[in-house]
This record gives sequence, structure tokens and C-alpha cells, in this order.
Amino acid sequence: MLEKIYSIKILGSILESLFGTLEARYLHDINLNTSGSIEKGLKNVLDRWKDRIIVENNFSPIFVFSAGWRSGSTLVQRLIMSSGKYFIWGEPYGGAGIVENMAEHFLAFSEIWPVETNFLTNFLVQNNGLANIHNKWTANVTPNIEDLILSHRKFFETLFYKPIKEFFEGWGLKEVRLSFEYALYLNFLYPRSKFIFLVRNPIEAYRSYKRFRRWYVRIPKKPVFTPYAFGKHWDRLAKSFLEGKGKVSSILLRYEDLVSRSDRVLNNLENFLSLDINYDLLRKKVGSSKPETINLTLLETVILKFVCKRTASLLGYNL
Repeated sequence: MLEKIYSIKILGSILESLFGTLEARYLHDINLNTSGSIEKGLKNVLDRWKDRIIVENNFSPIFVFSAGWRSGSTLVQRLIMSSGKYFIWGEPYGGAGIVENMAEHFLAFSEIWPVETNFLTNFLVQNNGLANIHNKWTANVTPNIEDLILSHRKFFETLFYKPIKEFFEGWGLKEVRLSFEYALYLNFLYPRSKFIFLVRNPIEAYRSYKRFRRWYVRIPKKPVFTPYAFGKHWDRLAKSFLEGKGKVSSILLRYEDLVSRSDRVLNNLENFLSLDINYDLLRKKVGSSKPETINLTLLETVILKFVCKRTASLLGYNL
């Protein structure tokens, strides 16, 4: 009997050495199932601490998310700014992934992490304040969750609002790299924000992009030098817009409908934003290079159709 017990202990020790303890594996399963995406992380924060992080703010930023480059995001940016009320930043430090990096702070938040007792408020209660702090266990003292949220807001407001607040009532930004999950993050910080999800026929967007072919989703690791890379980027963003747009205050806008000057589309945009927009800008081209006819090779067209066709069809594009 003792030999069997001893053998079981040895086997258990070997299994723990190879796979970790049962407790660690159990907690790991919880983390795997309840974290790992920005959407899950933000949900866990709201579920666990909603009463602590509702902090009033007066900002209602406008965010323009475009499915890649050469899809009219700058035009939409200028239309919003024509109201005279909003300043919309243009892909600010886009290649550095500022919004992405900030949002990804929440990837690890699960049903069990971070541990509630590590927050400063609880630490103060457990230790009767901060007196004689050097003699207390401080290994995991963590700022309160509401202070983390406020610091995120402060970051964006310092970067995007402070420089322009003397001239404009509101602020926002346009981006060509952000998928829908980052809209959830920005909406989490600013529940009154509005989103414009912008798409263009991917073949025409790439035709316009072809003379560049040197930009990045993230510098220097995610270059977009080929039609395949461009198509994958377009498809990932456009698909995310379709799947998520109903979760935030948003409008899905096709570039083709905008430049056709459809009264229905223009009125919808103006009403959604509650702004007076100067649509004369649609007749005036600013910046970029002179239009030119750029032909795509058969291979480029085949690649783009292969990558984008399914999502494009859901958006009304017949590739």
C-alpha cells in the first residue's frame, strides 16, 4: 500500500514538472476562456467594476475607421472639420499603433485577474493606511481600476484635445489600420463617441494604392507591399465593421455612395453627426497626387478577388 502511495506521489511530481499544478491549470483554463481579446477584457472590467469606473466626461469624439488606405478617409475627415466644430486628426502616429497598444492593456483582464485585494483601496484597509509601509507586503500593490481608466482618458485628451481646445469644441481621429475591436475600446472610454466605418471597392482602393506600396500597418513589422497584404488588411477591417457596427453608435459608409453625392447618404451622415457639413468639398480635391490611370495585372486582380470577394459581396461590391 505504501509503495502504491509512493508511486502515485512520484507520478504526480513528474506530471507537475511537465504540466504544472492542477490549481495552476484550472486557473489557466479560466483565463483562457474569459480573456485574450479586447472585447472580453473590457466586458470583464465592466462586469466586475462597473460602479467604480463610471466617471462623467463631456467628450463626444468622432472616429473615422477606414478599411485601409485610399478609401476616402481624408475626405470624410475634411467634411467633418468643415463644420468648424471638430478637429479630426489624420492617422496620428499611425504606424506606431498608439490606439492599439493602449487598448491591448485590457487583453489580460479576466474573471479572476487582476486580483481585487491588490488594489490600493483594499491594501489601505488591510494595512491601516500607508504608515510604516516598508514593513508591509507590497509586492503586488496596484493602482485602483478607476485610476487606470482615467489615465487612459487623460492620455488621449492630452494628446488630441489639449493642442486644439482653443479653436474647436470637439476632437476625433481618422485611421486606416483599426479594426472594430478598437472602436469598442474607444467607446468604453467615451460612451458618447460616434463612429464612421468607411469602405471602398477593394480593387479600386488598391488601384489607387498601387503607386505607393510602401506603407505599414505597424512599423516595421507589418508592411503592405503586395496586393495580397493589402487585400488581407482590407478584408479583416471591413469584415470587423460589418460584424460589430451595431455595438456602438455608428454609420457604415461606402466611398462610392459618398462621392456620388447621394442626397440620402449625405443627409444621413449630417444627421448622424448633428453637424452642418459643407458638401462643396466633394467638388474640390486637395492634396494627394494628380489622378492617373493605373492598370492592375491579371494576377493582382485575381489575388484581390480571392482574398476579398466574400466580404466585398456583403457590402454590395461585385468583384
